Amino acid sequence: MIDSLKKVLGIEGLKMDVSIEGKIDKNAGKVVGVIKLTTLRDTQVSGITIKVMEKYKRGRGKNQLVNEYVMGIKQLKQHISVKKNEEKFLDFEVPFQYVKSEMDQWQDQNFIMKGLISVAKKVKGVSSEFYVLAEAQEVGTKLSPHVIKPFIME
Repeated sequence: MIDSLKKVLGIEGLKMDVSIEGKIDKNAGKVVGVIKLTTLRDTQVSGITIKVMEKYKRGRGKNQLVNEYVMGIKQLKQHISVKKNEEKFLDFEVPFQYVKSEMDQWQDQNFIMKGLISVAKKVKGVSSEFYVLAEAQEVGTKLSPHVIKPFIME
């Protein structure tokens, strides 16, 4: 009874980790990495979804606005068996499209505006964070295991 409840809730189930080497170039158009799967009991994975995300923040305190954008997505539709105490490694490559904000476009077009826009961004608290979100579809569980791995984009 307890074992079946643990399985449904994903306790002692599949654990994931994502490795991404170095910084990602905005113009490269792809993120390359490795997913590591481990478990404390035998399990089956029916697929993995990998998303490249941007968290765009602006404003400060109560007036802060946050948007999250999907820059790229890849579905790995393969059946994977992971045995107890075994490590499985899956290579992945996710294409993405980096979209510049209007402020970034103005900053790139005009040499004079470059400094002014940099100051305006700092005053308004504009920042972007980039990360990879990987989620596995484990057979027999209600809560899908997932991992978020931040990376630096330059």
